[in-house]
Amino acid sequence: MCAYPGRIANWMRRNAKTDLSSGVYADEVQLKAPDWGILVSHLTYRPLWRGIPAGFTVHAAIHNALPDAHCVMHTHTTTGLAVACTEGGLAQNNFYSAQLHDMVAYHDFEGITVHAEEAPRLLKNMGNKPLLILRNHGLLAHGPTLALTFVRLWTLQRACDIQVAQAALGRAITLSPAVAAKTTHDSFQFDAQFGAGQDVLDALIRRVDKIDASYRD
Repeated sequence: MCAYPGRIANWMRRNAKTDLSSGVYADEVQLKAPDWGILVSHLTYRPLWRGIPAGFTVHAAIHNALPDAHCVMHTHTTTGLAVACTEGGLAQNNFYSAQLHDMVAYHDFEGITVHAEEAPRLLKNMGNKPLLILRNHGLLAHGPTLALTFVRLWTLQRACDIQVAQAALGRAITLSPAVAAKTTHDSFQFDAQFGAGQDVLDALIRRVDKIDASYRD
């Protein structure tokens, strides 16, 4: 079972203020919003625990195959899905994407994820990468903690935001693989010595608490 249901409720309530329509999966428990009769903005601790086959099939496969994948997050943001729909995928042309060098894998769209036979192909395509762009579908991240998974997904989301915004301005300045590799190496936000995303998650939780702490109910 997930050790942080309140924090997951917070994560989902916070994203109700943005563009997210997402599922969060922690250990054996699947969490999904805003479908199935409950709005993200209404989520509290209690309504989180429910199973939805359309997402759980693939996410359960990740948990079963990767012992350290204690948390899996999947989003359908507008810009994330837009990048997932492009032939080239994530562009190496901005501050955020440069922090994800060699961390992103791709899996082709096969329809709604309710068929168990898709899981082996998804796992093969994902390999050892902590981030997965589901083509024509959305973004996915996994990790050993909620905080690290979140900061990985947040960085990928910001990279997609910048990529989509930049595309309207003309040809982008492409970063070299060497610069991207150096940037990823020098990025401390994924490093356990520097909190591995915990400071970012804690700051956002404090922000949400000041606005509306009813998710704790």
